[in-house]
Amino acid sequence: MDTGVVPAVVRRRLAGPGRYPAAFWWAALLVTGVALVLRLLNLGRPREVMFDEVYYANEAQDLLQRGVEWVPEQGTPEYVVHPPLGKWMIAVGEQVFGYNAFGWRIMAVLAGTASILLIMMATWRLLRSPILAPPRAC
Repeated sequence: MDTGVVPAVVRRRLAGPGRYPAAFWWAALLVTGVALVLRLLNLGRPREVMFDEVYYANEAQDLLQRGVEWVPEQGTPEYVVHPPLGKWMIAVGEQVFGYNAFGWRIMAVLAGTASILLIMMATWRLLRSPILAPPRAC
């Protein structure tokens, strides 16, 4: 027999997880701030290109100058296998800070640090979800 009334336990399970408390924001911003500082220390060292930077920093510069990756010897666009999003991010750093070690590394630092905050937010939502939480005793 359906009375049309939703039991309290069902309402609790279907309710949203609510807002993030102030303590969460303080902790999340502290952890994210420490991560940012640690990543920014000595970011410009070594000054020369390392590993894949030899490709990506140059190709990001090509994107800024020509809009595509470029083969200067042939004067034609380059056949590219990797998607350009990462190179465009590097290009933004190069545009703002110049074509140097700091310029081609800064956007990876900012994206990586932002991902820490986003993961903390998602984890909080997931662990505080009424759907995943065990039922409370009445």
